[in-house]
Amino acid sequence: MSILHTSRSPKGNFEEETDARRSTLEALLAGSDVVSIHTPLTGDTTRLLDARAAMANLAARNVAAVLAGAQPITPIAR
Repeated sequence: MSILHTSRSPKGNFEEETDARRSTLEALLAGSDVVSIHTPLTGDTTRLLDARAAMANLAARNVAAVLAGAQPITPIAR
């Protein structure tokens, strides 16, 4: 199994420690059977992933896919 990851900046020794290879988001989506996205919801990450394009890419490769989105939690004022 190969592990691809993407980030805006290098992550220290992450690649050596995990045997992962840094990739562009587009290449990662095109070459992955499983994708897990872990990012805070900010102005920069809003619409990070075009859901329709990602699902079409996976469907073209006959990969079953589930795309789930998480909403930010709004703190309750005390």
